[in-house]
Amino acid sequence: MSRTATASRAALLLVLLLPQVAAAFSITVTDGLTSQVNRWNLSRVAWRQHVDCAAGMDLTECQKAVAESFAAWTGHSCSSLVFDEGANTDNLLVAANGWAPNGENEVVWVEDSTWLFGSFVLANTSQLLGDTGLIEEVDIAFNGFHHTWSATPGPGGVAIQNTAVHEIGHLLGLAHNLAPDDPNDPPTMAVYADESQKSATLHPDDIAGLCFLVPKTQYTCATDADCPDVIGFDGGNQVVTSHFSCWNSGFCEGYPMT
Repeated sequence: MSRTATASRAALLLVLLLPQVAAAFSITVTDGLTSQVNRWNLSRVAWRQHVDCAAGMDLTECQKAVAESFAAWTGHSCSSLVFDEGANTDNLLVAANGWAPNGENEVVWVEDSTWLFGSFVLANTSQLLGDTGLIEEVDIAFNGFHHTWSATPGPGGVAIQNTAVHEIGHLLGLAHNLAPDDPNDPPTMAVYADESQKSATLHPDDIAGLCFLVPKTQYTCATDADCPDVIGFDGGNQVVTSHFSCWNSGFCEGYPMT
């Protein structure tokens, strides 16, 4: 089965570079007749983290911070999502840094000049999509070449969870939230990493996106604000291309959803 890699759209930046437009949360779709929402067709997602985690960190603290970042997305009453952590991997050649897919969902640090995305990008997430647009594999690569990392906020490095929770949102199929937000309470899926570490804690909009993509029962809406924007690209910039609407049925509808 042919697959499409969409690596660069999921990069988390240090600064806000993109124009903002109104939205509750954002998704992507596969162009074509079905316009399938890019999401997993399952509620249990297996993942593995690299055996060395981040250079210069205590291994146990580093791996715990990553695992807790995954846990932030689970246990919500409206979603059936479960993450299954597998055995550590020793593979660094992940699709999120330009390599071929291997059928595994892996989290790694790139510590050398093979890092592809420059110093402003803290991490990059790649989605590998099947023919129908459903997610088949996701990798997350952290920038250990330009940045040091820490399990806690402070001068010791970039706090893992403030970035990892955001990247795991991309793993689930959420796009950047381009809406104007409260600078004192930004969503995790904002384009930028919040300097006050609020990116590590899910905002109600983030949870709504989770429950749209991985619902326990069918996701329902009361107003259009409960439904997602669809994000695409215009000249390399992320833009809102359309919006799902809340219909009288109480469901978000826009593109046909299979």
